[in-house]
Amino acid sequence: MTLKGDLIRPHHRGRRLIANIADWLELHPAEKRQPWCVEIPRLAEQAMQAVIAPP
Repeated sequence: MTLKGDLIRPHHRGRRLIANIADWLELHPAEKRQPWCVEIPRLAEQAMQAVIAPP
């Protein structure tokens, strides 16, 4: 069963896209965002200390 407009991949191959990734990234810079979890560095440090701590 296929949906209307759905292309069956083996029969409808797309065109090959060739692009320079560096050029694309320069034109589309990352957006500035707030950290989603500011506790990660502290939790990572706690985990590291738990692993390297002597028994």
